[in-house]
Amino acid sequence: MTGKAFTLLELLLAMALAALVAAATLAMMRSGFLARQVVTDAARGPWTLSLAAESIAGPLRSALEPRGVLAGPFIGTDGGGTESDTLRFHAVQDNAGSGWGDVVALEFAVETAADGSGRLVRRCWRNLLASRAEEPPTEVLCRDVRSLELRYFDGEQWLDGWDSTLQDNQRPQAGEVVL
Repeated sequence: MTGKAFTLLELLLAMALAALVAAATLAMMRSGFLARQVVTDAARGPWTLSLAAESIAGPLRSALEPRGVLAGPFIGTDGGGTESDTLRFHAVQDNAGSGWGDVVALEFAVETAADGSGRLVRRCWRNLLASRAEEPPTEVLCRDVRSLELRYFDGEQWLDGWDSTLQDNQRPQAGEVVL
């Protein structure tokens, strides 16, 4: 015989080596996909919280003075360490980028979802002149939020709560939002 054919042993050895290379390649690809998922999940949390914080900060920049026909009090309720804070105020909200604004009442709070996790929610009252106040829909801004902590600066000191009816109908000069 001239040796141009493979023996069964050589064929089995070649198949075993190919299977070993395929298994190693699959293991490397799997670890790469798992690493990608871990990084994506780790980045999603701060990104989502950043968007949630901006969804509070944006309306705060357009908060109305708490006096006038369509304005209402600016009230930040301190949860006292055991519960999350809540914030309610009136603001001008851009109507879909038209340049025209609507005066709305906004409320931000953390509520407990059905599965026991916390979620940052927003409520928006659009018709402030309605004869009967209706409960607005609850918009979830961010899930898995443990607490909402707010502080207000009156020009001299930081306060844990704010009630404009007790502050000469003034808004705070600055605020701090911690999610």
